Amino acid sequence: MGIHWTTADLEGKGFTKGRSGIYDNKTPIKKSGNKKVRNATPCESEGVKYKSKLERYMSVILRQNKIEYVYERKFTIHPGFIFHDEKVLKITHKPDFFIPSLNLIIETKGHITQSYRNICKLFKKHLIDSGLNYKFIMPRTQKDCRAVIDLILRQV
Repeated sequence: MGIHWTTADLEGKGFTKGRSGIYDNKTPIKKSGNKKVRNATPCESEGVKYKSKLERYMSVILRQNKIEYVYERKFTIHPGFIFHDEKVLKITHKPDFFIPSLNLIIETKGHITQSYRNICKLFKKHLIDSGLNYKFIMPRTQKDCRAVIDLILRQV
């Protein structure tokens, strides 16, 4: 004999249905500003919108050193699927910078959330499972970004 709850039972207890179809009793997040990145200040440079000043800084020093990159290349970590007549969307990740000549992924992160840690683990697993021999580096400060540039220049 299993436990069966109706939608009314869950909603009566303060639970709300999230985008994933899972009910939880967490307070909804307000839709203002950059909620995916804590303390990030969105900015723009040369017509490109960046999610943080650290991303913009990394982009600037990559260009200054004539290092070719792809900004926010999209990877599908897990394809979408159907779960009991519900369409579950695919999981994607767009690391900040991909340097094709070195098979290098650069992800600039000042503050790392638990959610990002989980996506990062899934992403690294996807790279292994897909046979992609990419290096992954995560500068967290401008000083770290400059160190990455030094590493890249020694490789070229």
